[in-house]
Amino acid sequence: MPWLEPGLGMDRFASLLRYPGKIEVQRPAQAATSAVLLVIGQSNAANLGQRYQSPDDRVVNFSEGHCYIASSPLLGADGEYGESWTLLGQKFIGSGLYTKVLLIPAAVGASGVRRWQPEGTSIGWCWR
Repeated sequence: MPWLEPGLGMDRFASLLRYPGKIEVQRPAQAATSAVLLVIGQSNAANLGQRYQSPDDRVVNFSEGHCYIASSPLLGADGEYGESWTLLGQKFIGSGLYTKVLLIPAAVGASGVRRWQPEGTSIGWCWR
């Protein structure tokens, strides 16, 4: 897409695949104290809010087989602003409820419910 800023990459559904400043880390080992959050939906899940950044690799963003320290905007959702899921992950860590949080976004801002049905455009990634 020629209009993209340098360092940005998007798939055919306009979900972010690359964004400047992302720090790749190892995928966290699965444990009973790990949380995996599948973040799907519309605006509140799709990088259209306030920006947050995890201070370390205890809250990570999984996208395209790689993990990154979670920071807004999250890869895997559309939108280039912020989200609340990184903050939620930090709160889970801070409360002692979990030691690691893995965020897997798949969200499209301003999408209608029909787009999330099998014939819709927002979930085409599920059927590849």
